[in-house]
Amino acid sequence: MLTKVYTSSIWGIPTLSYTNPIFDRNGVMIGHAWANITLREMYKALLIHSLEILGIGLITLALVLLILKKLFNRLNKEMNDLATAIVNNDTEIKEYLLPELKPVINKIRNHITEMNQLQAEMTRLDRLNLVGQMAAGIAHEIRNPMTTVRGYLQLLGAKSEFQPHASAFELMIQELDRANSIITEFLSIVKNSPPVRQGQNINEILRRLYPLLEADTFTQSKQIAFEAGETPDILLNAKEISQLVLNLCRNGLDAMQVGGTLTIRTYNEDEYVVFCVEDEGCGIPPECLDKIGTPFFTTKDNGTGLGLATCYSIADRHNATIDLNSSSGGTKFFVRFPCLAVNQ
Repeated sequence: MLTKVYTSSIWGIPTLSYTNPIFDRNGVMIGHAWANITLREMYKALLIHSLEILGIGLITLALVLLILKKLFNRLNKEMNDLATAIVNNDTEIKEYLLPELKPVINKIRNHITEMNQLQAEMTRLDRLNLVGQMAAGIAHEIRNPMTTVRGYLQLLGAKSEFQPHASAFELMIQELDRANSIITEFLSIVKNSPPVRQGQNINEILRRLYPLLEADTFTQSKQIAFEAGETPDILLNAKEISQLVLNLCRNGLDAMQVGGTLTIRTYNEDEYVVFCVEDEGCGIPPECLDKIGTPFFTTKDNGTGLGLATCYSIADRHNATIDLNSSSGGTKFFVRFPCLAVNQ
């Protein structure tokens, strides 16, 4: 039997040829069986199948390239956004495509937050330094003539011929005293020498001040609550801490309506002793939060803008920090004193 494929000279197409000899009963070959089959249809089918496979492959390759292009463009945009956020110190960095980038992004976010806080603190210290230079330059020059004027007003006011104007003299003396108190606050803010601190409990200072605070709240038809927690002794200057407490508490009282309750607390938090003042006022406007503690900034009609600046200065001298939370339901001020300071 012989089978072969050849190209037909007549039709010019591939042909499958089959040839087989034919034998009689005696084994003598008497002829051949021959058949030809054209392979055109089979080749055509194979070609169509191959083209289909090639088409599917090209389409798949195009889709893969398109997906890769989109992924690359997205990654490129996100990396550009990340670089822009880093340059602009923007903490609102979104989560990116690659999970491997998340630890790096978290570190960058923390670093940017720390840098922004440090920048804000440096700005505040620069303002305090400017106020210090002003205060140091004018305090002594103004206080001496003010003392002289106040003395003469007292002498003149005591004379009988000026008794009809006694109320005017009293008003002038009060205004001079108010100006003198502002200068005193100036000097308190810019005080460079470290205060003399002793190991004592902040609750003891608060208990000594509580009757005074209670009297202030009573005269304003408001209430006060004192929640003293168990706190260790820390290094404090009682006079300065008393000033800090009075300033924060009186600010809280001024922020509340009649019937409101001022709550002061002390407690431990990690390595800190925390003094907290909470009022039930209307809160601090969001646009004012960044200006809190800035000298001369105040939302009160008759305020000087030096009370909170003095508190921040006192906190700095005690290695303490001041934070606040404010909402429409009230404001909380937190003063955190390091516990380790007592051992230094």
